Amino acid sequence: MALTKVRAGGVNLADTFAFTGTVSGTSLDHILTTDVSDGDASVIFNSTYITTAYRSYEVRITGYEPVTDATQLRCYPSIDNGSNFVATIQSGRLYRQVDNGSQNGMEAHSNDSYFQVGGNIGNDDNQTASAIVQLTGITSAVHRKWIFSKLVGKHNANAYMWNAGVNIPTNSAINYLKFQSSSGNITAGRFSLYGVKS
Repeated sequence: MALTKVRAGGVNLADTFAFTGTVSGTSLDHILTTDVSDGDASVIFNSTYITTAYRSYEVRITGYEPVTDATQLRCYPSIDNGSNFVATIQSGRLYRQVDNGSQNGMEAHSNDSYFQVGGNIGNDDNQTASAIVQLTGITSAVHRKWIFSKLVGKHNANAYMWNAGVNIPTNSAINYLKFQSSSGNITAGRFSLYGVKS
């Protein structure tokens, strides 16, 4: 196909256009978005969406609000499409109050079937949390999985940020992720899954 070059400022996109084909030059491919608005128990990305087409994935979460006050957002990974969950996950988090640098600390968990994306998130109206979970190399069948996550949201009466590192000790490919609150349903939130080009 011949390449058509357009001068800078030469295209007006004010009208509606239908784009076909693949957009190149981006690092993420959008796969699926799930919007929660009626108190779902969990958000699941199964083996239909998590395949070896991508070695790494990213989940972007906006507007997360739990039904129950002071609950954690958790992620349960599986190597068999949700029949079982990896039971020996290790994770650690650093946290800091956004408006008070002296309010900070760390916490760790081990031998869990989930990793905690953030701390105790409040359920007050219009005080939601947002997060990015980077699932590096999760479809590899060669090595352990190392995950990064960042979340910022309301904890008690203040805003906090959490940075987490996770070790999922399995050499098997992960093909299923379940996000849910540690207690109660999810009131609201947008969960978007992206495949990472590498």
